[in-house]
Amino acid sequence: LKAFLAKREADRIHTAIEANQHVIDVLAPGGLRARKLAEAVRRFNAEALAPLCEAAGWRAVTLDNGLEPTYGGRPYALLSASEQYRVRATLQVAMARLDGSEAVILDAADILDRRGRNGLFKMLIAAGLPALIGMTITDPEKTPPPDLAASGRGMTYWIENGIAAPLGNGARAAA
Repeated sequence: LKAFLAKREADRIHTAIEANQHVIDVLAPGGLRARKLAEAVRRFNAEALAPLCEAAGWRAVTLDNGLEPTYGGRPYALLSASEQYRVRATLQVAMARLDGSEAVILDAADILDRRGRNGLFKMLIAAGLPALIGMTITDPEKTPPPDLAASGRGMTYWIENGIAAPLGNGARAAA
């Protein structure tokens, strides 16, 4: 009888240990939370970031499972300033779409070359969000900013000494 009771107690303890191990596995750093986060990040990369990058004609902006951004598979810290801008802009637009923001404001777009700026505008059009884009241009004649009025996409302004004046077709329409 003693042996039977000891065996039954040992079986009960063994079953409890197995159940506890399952809980430990689920709560472990690589457990359920990590798997759920990895799945959410994968969906965010595929559904929120990839379409924006595709519209812009840029390399893929992604978040890894540690939420570190990459551009074309390269870690953020190793990117050039313009590549880092692309990452930040893409993440900002994606988050604005997710949280229902009414507009996006991006400054320092002058870090991008003409092709990069065109990609930025294509991404914003694809996102369907109104946007205010700031960039420093020393001479609008030498480096003309995009004429958004010509394409029916908005207005382009030159701001100097606190005065905003429309440029391009917007200036002709205002005259």
